[in-house]
Amino acid sequence: MKGPLKGVLAALAVLLSFPVSCAGVMIVLHETVAKQKVEGPPPDHFPVLVRVPAADDKPARAWILLYRNLGKFSKENPDYSFLIPAGEESRLQDWVASQPLYDEKPDPGHWGSFRVRRLSDGRQAIEVSLTIYADETFESWYEATDREIEPHYVRAQGGVFAITGMLAVPLTLAAYVVGLILYGIVRFVRSRRRRQNQTP
Repeated sequence: MKGPLKGVLAALAVLLSFPVSCAGVMIVLHETVAKQKVEGPPPDHFPVLVRVPAADDKPARAWILLYRNLGKFSKENPDYSFLIPAGEESRLQDWVASQPLYDEKPDPGHWGSFRVRRLSDGRQAIEVSLTIYADETFESWYEATDREIEPHYVRAQGGVFAITGMLAVPLTLAAYVVGLILYGIVRFVRSRRRRQNQTP
């Protein structure tokens, strides 16, 4: 009974671990396939964080917008900046979340957020996430000065994420099949050696 029970437990372990392995492979594929290094100017879908200083009775405000709309925004707001002063992150985060997406027509569920890390030379390392059209998310990583950005990476989630999800299942299945074949070969070799050693 011990042998069959061990086989059943092993089969259950394989079945239960398969979806977890698929999820792990999907995450790895998504990180390596969807996240792309930016060489040269940012692409049109690169989200950037811009701030407009306080004026009259209005406090400082901020928007997350797609790079393709930066030219129009800068003409309408010539005093804009890419930098976020210390102490303003929380308030501007709330402001960004409550504003419509600049010069776009998103579904009502659009949402944006950002993280700022201050560097030693006055520059800022900024990470921006922008979800639009209900199911598309664009993420960017860049360094900023007052009026310039140096793009590092961009990632688009949506169609690409679905592709990596479809690839994860056959890749994981192939890995399991190869693993089972190797396991079977090892067991066969060990069993054959034991029989040879038992032969007088």
